[in-house]
Amino acid sequence: YELVRRRCRYIVAVDAGADPGMGFGDLGNAVRRCRVDFGVDIRIDLNELQPTEPGGRPQRCSVVGEVDYPRQGDAEGFTGRILFIKLGLPTELPLPADILAYAREQPRFPHQPTTDQWFTEAQFESYRQLGFLIGANALQSAKAMFADIRSK
Repeated sequence: YELVRRRCRYIVAVDAGADPGMGFGDLGNAVRRCRVDFGVDIRIDLNELQPTEPGGRPQRCSVVGEVDYPRQGDAEGFTGRILFIKLGLPTELPLPADILAYAREQPRFPHQPTTDQWFTEAQFESYRQLGFLIGANALQSAKAMFADIRSK
């Protein structure tokens, strides 16, 4: 919300909230508020982030969307980009045995309630490694999004 208010051309947003039903409520709220408060339209295709079957795994955990900023005073309107990352167990990544084992032991992983602040070593390491793998993959996939930054 604050990055859109500042009219940032490039945004990286990570949704790590517990969302086992993949309802994208936090993203939906942010998109709605940005449209109502700033007249900014955010378009993100979430299809690849949703499991293809109930209880299944999503294909991906990140997508690139567009942020359409309207003209504001003397400033021209423009289209920015947003890299949206959603926690999950993507099929596009070869996940290590320890993460898959933890997921089998803890069916709500990686969407355990955020009220649980007493992580075990296995829980902490599973979330840390999964976050690292998803983040690295998302940035690799979104290289083109940032290509024109280096040329300026």
